Amino acid sequence: MDGIEKQDEYNLIVHLNAPDVDLLTKLTDPSFSIISPAMFAGGDGGTGPYKVVAANGDTLTLEPFAGYWDAASIPSKAIEVPAP
Repeated sequence: MDGIEKQDEYNLIVHLNAPDVDLLTKLTDPSFSIISPAMFAGGDGGTGPYKVVAANGDTLTLEPFAGYWDAASIPSKAIEVPAP
């Protein structure tokens, strides 16, 4: 990749130095997401509706995140999920 050029508020141009058949797959990977710096202004970094409060190797215990933008839509109790 030779670079990325901002065209306007919602568009950009990706300059490649060679063909890349996997480019669209790479661009849809969350690790390549374009995120506004304003998202991190609150300090939570977009944690989602839950936060991890315990991990024992097999499971993760998740509690509702009170700072979530739509906290009323998530259950008010903790849940356990398999660890990745």
